[in-house]
Amino acid sequence: MQDFLSFIQNLDIDAKKVFSIVSNNPLVTKNTILKLTGTTLSTLNRVMKPLLDEQVIVPAGIDQSTGGRKPLLYDVNPGIAYILGLDISRTYTDMVISNLKMDIVSKRRFLMDETFLPDVTVSYITACFNEMLLESGIQKKDVMGAGLGAVGPLDRKKGILINPDHFQAPGWSDVPIKDLLENSLGIPVFTENGANCAVLLESKMGYGKDCANVAYFNCG
Repeated sequence: MQDFLSFIQNLDIDAKKVFSIVSNNPLVTKNTILKLTGTTLSTLNRVMKPLLDEQVIVPAGIDQSTGGRKPLLYDVNPGIAYILGLDISRTYTDMVISNLKMDIVSKRRFLMDETFLPDVTVSYITACFNEMLLESGIQKKDVMGAGLGAVGPLDRKKGILINPDHFQAPGWSDVPIKDLLENSLGIPVFTENGANCAVLLESKMGYGKDCANVAYFNCG
């Protein structure tokens, strides 16, 4: 298939909604999708066809019958694409590659001292990324992008570290970290404040996943 990110971006709005529903409600039946979308079965079958044809969504089991044929359960195909997660802190950088189910398939951490200027850090991240791909057997074309959580202050739209305090190495003011990483890694990079990334993860997959609102305190 074409690269996964382009495939998802080129889907129509109904197909994107179905993909989002299946991603957030693993092992879901068509009846459940129908209730959540309010569409008809014929429309749903049409919308799901490209997702099934490209194995983005796959049958993943059989549900209990409430009368008649047992319905299929659908889930995202976790191995069709991967995500690189980056956490650049003042004294270390964490890296993970996860599949679409957020299962970690490879991870790295390296400590940062006074020698880790921005260009050195980016080079180290790239070297680790290539090692992680090699050890996990993942091709770079299957990594749809990287999400970077970084210390602030941060211009999230432009991906610039503005003037963070307490890095051991000099040179971390006004760093275009998004551009540096994209040019070195060869994949899209999306930037966000590290604390915002943490609360988003907790709200989606952690202690707050069943809560309407989540408050997060980052101490340290």
